[in-house]
Amino acid sequence: MARHIAILFALLASAAFAQDADSTWKALLSISGDWTGEGSGKPGEGTGEFSLRPELDGAILVRHNKSDYPAADGKPAISHRDLMIVYRRNAQVRADYWDSEKHEIHYVAEATDGRIAMVSDAQPSTPRFRFTYIKLAADRMKVTFAIAPPGRPDQFAMYVTGTVRRK
Repeated sequence: MARHIAILFALLASAAFAQDADSTWKALLSISGDWTGEGSGKPGEGTGEFSLRPELDGAILVRHNKSDYPAADGKPAISHRDLMIVYRRNAQVRADYWDSEKHEIHYVAEATDGRIAMVSDAQPSTPRFRFTYIKLAADRMKVTFAIAPPGRPDQFAMYVTGTVRRK
């Protein structure tokens, strides 16, 4: 009897995780399209844009991003490019990220109340990253990127933030 109850709880838990993955996937689909940053490009403010599109008959989402930051305070201009592939695996929505600075980050995505958060896998003695989309309106979002230092995987500090609007 106890074994049957344990199996029932396992089935209910996996159904709940599948529903969470489905709602996260739907939230990501709702922001698919082309987006542009609202920054001015003045010192301290970058410009950028990204696209998020379903590919392979909707099996994955592919995000292409470019950000440009002007020279400021004696620092040279920076041009950043990245690629993220989002997919479903084992009742989770996951994302793999690569950029022009040779970073590779693996995320788990979750959506709640107009917010999509992608949090990197915790690894001993390495920073942890959190990338978040917060819906402000149908055509505007706040985008944030935060970093938690090694040894403190849940103490995120804001690294960069901005707003984007749908093209």
